[in-house]
Amino acid sequence: MTPTAGSTGTAAAGELRRIVGPQHVLVDPDVTASYAVDWTRRWQGRTPVVVRPGTTAEVAAIVTWCASAGVALVPQGGNTGLVGGGVPLDGEVVLSLTRFDG
Repeated sequence: MTPTAGSTGTAAAGELRRIVGPQHVLVDPDVTASYAVDWTRRWQGRTPVVVRPGTTAEVAAIVTWCASAGVALVPQGGNTGLVGGGVPLDGEVVLSLTRFDG
């Protein structure tokens, strides 16, 4: 079983804050809930951490850290898909590209 952000706890959020800054790591369940459901509301999951990188370097650092820590990651564009592909079903970190400018 692959560890998720939930199983790594605050270590994941702490490391992600170091990479993108604290204002771009969301952990409040009231805020992260909207990232855990698709546009149709048919697919619903959970995520303890949403990270919003702004640059390619930040995306690379996030992916590298998650891979080395064994933390599962779900990339999410606008979260407008209709088949649940961007929904974290088992507590994965959501990599939201809403802030990304390349």
